[in-house]
Amino acid sequence: MKRHESREAAFLLIFESIMTGESAEETLQTAKECEELGCGLFELDARSEMLFRNVYEKREELDACIQQHLTGWTVARISKVALAALRLALYEMDYCDDVDADVAISEAVKLTEAYAMKEEVGFVNGVLASAAKARKQ
Repeated sequence: MKRHESREAAFLLIFESIMTGESAEETLQTAKECEELGCGLFELDARSEMLFRNVYEKREELDACIQQHLTGWTVARISKVALAALRLALYEMDYCDDVDADVAISEAVKLTEAYAMKEEVGFVNGVLASAAKARKQ
């Protein structure tokens, strides 16, 4: 699987867990059952599963980081799609040595373009650019 595909699968799992409130294990079990039945929504690989589990584990820390870069907003007001993209990108920026911040931001923007409303693309890009700038200081 290409990295983008793994990232997209992790993003979809993150989104599903946000929407359903299920645990990481429940979300993965549902996805694996769907994959076995041939639902064809997406494929899982070791990287997508690792990304999802780690983002899920660090979601409170990631949300606190997101909140630091919001002006006049709260994390609770962010769309679930944007929140999933932000969590994934921030995780990669902070914990994946093999992913450059610009790549994480670019991938989050692509996922937001594909799954969210047009207005959210600039929002996600702005929050992540602010976070990346803060990390360089």
